[in-house]
Amino acid sequence: MASVEEDTRTLPELFAEVLKIYNYLDTCDDPTISEKYQDEVYKGVKSCHQAIKMVNQLELFSNNESIEEVATNEIKYMLLSALLGYLTLKSIKESRINLLHRSKGFYTDYLKLCKSYGVAGVQIPDIEEEEEEREEDGDQNKQIVTAGASRGPDLRAMSCQRQSKIERFKQKRDIETKLKDLRGKVEQEDVDDEIKREYYLTMLNEWSSTSIEEIDSINFEIPVLEHSNKMKEREGKGPKLPPTKPKSQPLRPFILTKDLLQKQVFGAGYPSIATMTIDEFYQQKVAEGDFHAPGSECQGYSMQNLAADPEQDKIALENETEEKENLIEQDDPDELLRVRNMDEWKDDHRRGWGNRKNRS
Repeated sequence: MASVEEDTRTLPELFAEVLKIYNYLDTCDDPTISEKYQDEVYKGVKSCHQAIKMVNQLELFSNNESIEEVATNEIKYMLLSALLGYLTLKSIKESRINLLHRSKGFYTDYLKLCKSYGVAGVQIPDIEEEEEEREEDGDQNKQIVTAGASRGPDLRAMSCQRQSKIERFKQKRDIETKLKDLRGKVEQEDVDDEIKREYYLTMLNEWSSTSIEEIDSINFEIPVLEHSNKMKEREGKGPKLPPTKPKSQPLRPFILTKDLLQKQVFGAGYPSIATMTIDEFYQQKVAEGDFHAPGSECQGYSMQNLAADPEQDKIALENETEEKENLIEQDDPDELLRVRNMDEWKDDHRRGWGNRKNRS
């Protein structure tokens, strides 16, 4: 079996590849879910992991140094964690919530590294203290909800957060302007080492602002996704409702009387509603085939079948109707007699306003 080809690129080559992929993803118009876009994300993540592994093996950074002690050409490698956080959020290969947690970890590592080296230019908050305060606030909110109490929003805290965001926005805008000017100078030949160093330090400040913004966005998105996942789990575990069957056509109302005398009384009061005695109703159903005469086999269309399964009984009724039509076409004597008796019965038992007027 052929062995996997080993990647022999150097650290500068890997970093250049990662930076090139970042610039492409940040400026291209390709959809995030497109195959080309995700291929670039995959290559960027892979190269970034390999570059970070080489940085750790070379022990380029430590906790007891300052930014002044780092060589100019090595400062840029401090950006790898932030770039990996950016690339991780662009992936769609895993669940969104897992990618958010992982990206937050990379951005946090980057901010801790910048803070430990004393990178000036951006006020980096204490990440660990903020996490503890957020957890404490969450516990307090749970206790308040449990106790049934309520309190208004902390206006002072909201005002401080708003002011902090405004300051960071101004800092980032100034940094972007400065970085654009320095980039033009660095691309020239025979660049002075001081200019190159200032360019890399400005990049660190820019990514510090970006990391803070991304962590704030991730902290907002994670609870939303967690709540959404819980709701989906509850819906999945809930009782499943049986499929609804189509409603059958409602029966037309009619008055069923005990004898002929009641029929005449109720029929005069409700001329628009059919009125018949029990015997007439039974005879009608026998003529229509719904009921069966004594001694006959229990076949054909029935009201019990209709209640049990309307769709199946509807098909049976259609088949029976078709069979009756065939008998009529074949001049079947029994069928012709049944139809003739039915027509005579309808003529004798017409109800309605017109008949009532005629009787009057």
